[in-house]
Amino acid sequence: MNNNKLTLKSLLAFLDDLDLKNKWIIPSKAFRVVFDEKDNTLYKKLNFFVESGILMYLTKGFYANKRARSKTAFFLEEMAKYFRPEDLFYESLESMASEFSLISQIPNRLTLVTSGRSYLYNTPLGIIEFTHRKLDYEKFQKFIKENMIIYDNIKKIYCAKEYLIKKDLIRSNRAVDLMYEQEEEINYANL
Repeated sequence: MNNNKLTLKSLLAFLDDLDLKNKWIIPSKAFRVVFDEKDNTLYKKLNFFVESGILMYLTKGFYANKRARSKTAFFLEEMAKYFRPEDLFYESLESMASEFSLISQIPNRLTLVTSGRSYLYNTPLGIIEFTHRKLDYEKFQKFIKENMIIYDNIKKIYCAKEYLIKKDLIRSNRAVDLMYEQEEEINYANL
């Protein structure tokens, strides 16, 4: 074990070092590895730094560096990768339907289809919703090969294309009425 106690000075040095490596999301395990504190003491100190405005508690097991300069505009997408590192997932449903103008509404969350369990992460930075779909590696690769999902180099995640977005909405019975309403408006405008 190391002798590195969690103090304001040691925390700021740790956060600044991570920020230089473009890391602003910190798993709570990382604090246990870096700082020599008993769990109870560690979490009391982390809570103090959250209340002090240095850290932000995102969800169980994750904190954010509020001082970080490395946080991008696509922070929800980045958080999704941290929250579900082992799962296959792609952006679809309402958030992509809105981007493709398949629905006129702007969703209040990032919506993702995942091989893992469905779950709603309600964080201080926004809502991330994972919706389960039977999705294995072969099916995921098939979606890529058939150009139904593409890797977005800006968001740094896979995103569904129009055909799959529609299919996902219908399959999960979500926003289908909004999608058909938007199609009718577009068809009417093209008369």
